[in-house]
Amino acid sequence: MPFKKLTEQLYFYLIQHDFLHLPGLGDFILNRVAAKVDSETRSLIAPHYTIQFKPSDKGTHRELFSFLSEKLNITEVNAIKLVNEYAMELKSMLNNDGFAIIDFIGKIYYNTYGVLDLEARPMNLNFLSQSVPDIVNVDAIKTIIPEKEENEPELEEEVINEKEEESSIWKKSAIIFISIAIFILLLSRISGNPSQLMGLQNSIQVKLPLLQHD
Repeated sequence: MPFKKLTEQLYFYLIQHDFLHLPGLGDFILNRVAAKVDSETRSLIAPHYTIQFKPSDKGTHRELFSFLSEKLNITEVNAIKLVNEYAMELKSMLNNDGFAIIDFIGKIYYNTYGVLDLEARPMNLNFLSQSVPDIVNVDAIKTIIPEKEENEPELEEEVINEKEEESSIWKKSAIIFISIAIFILLLSRISGNPSQLMGLQNSIQVKLPLLQHD
C-alpha cells in the first residue's frame, strides 16, 4: 500500500495526542480503560487503551500536518495533499466494499444503521519502555508484614523511658537557670548600675538535681 509510512505516522500521532481527525471521515479518539477486577476469575485486568470513532466533518488540525511534515520529511503542503488523498481512498473503499482497513487502527464500516463505525484493532504499545502483564491473579498478590518477635525484651523500653526522663529533668533545669540569668541581666540594664545587683546575683543559687545511676 503506497500509504504505509503515512498510516504508521498517523497511528503514532494518535498515540501521542489522543486524537486524530481524517477529513470527510471522522475523529479517532484514544481512551484509557482503568484497571478492574474480574469477579468470576478473581483476576486483575491491567489498564489498557482503546480507540473509539466518531463521525465528523470538521476540519483537520494543522498540528497534524506539521507533525507529518517533520516525520516524513516533506512540506506541510505535501502533507495536506497526502492526507486528503488517503482519506479519498478510504471513502472509495467504503463505497465499493462497505468497509476500509486503516493500518494499525482497525476497520471502518457502515453499521446496520448506515452510520460509519470502527472495529478497532488491539492496541500495539510495544514502544513503551516497560511492559506489564495484562492479567494478574489477585490471590497471588500478598503483602508480607514482618511479625514482632515473641522474645523481644521489654527491658529495652524501660531503658528508653529512663533516658527520656533523665533528659527531661536536665532540660527543665537548664531552662530555669537561663531564665534567672536573663532576669538578672534585664534588671541590671534597667537600673543602669549592675554593681548593685551583684549581691542579688550571688545570692541566687541553682541546684541541678543529682541523678543516680545504677
